[in-house]
Amino acid sequence: MPTVSREHSSDAAASPRRRSRAREEIQPLLEELKAALGDLYGERLARVVLYGSFARGEATDASDIDVLVVLRGEVDERTEIKRTSEMLYALQTKHRELIALLPISWGEYHARAHPLMVNVRREGQLV
Repeated sequence: MPTVSREHSSDAAASPRRRSRAREEIQPLLEELKAALGDLYGERLARVVLYGSFARGEATDASDIDVLVVLRGEVDERTEIKRTSEMLYALQTKHRELIALLPISWGEYHARAHPLMVNVRREGQLV
């Protein structure tokens, strides 16, 4: 009867999708992202918040990087996504990571009782 070697079974356990990742692995990308957002928005940039699996310490190789961009003044999500798309594409290509940006106004960040905002305020980490 064939047996499974220890090496083979540990390879399966260490599959790329299961390897855990820490924020430290993406810190250079986060610093570049914050600087680029600062260049783009200047004084309008109120906060950059990492949330999701990286903030909770549950990220794997299959995880994207969830980032909330809190801006002063009115925010039109579509406009801000268009405004950041070229910069975001360049960073994603350079670092080979998927970044999910969510732009929101300072007022919405503090006032919204939406479950996502509640979680971001509770678990999010400032960049």
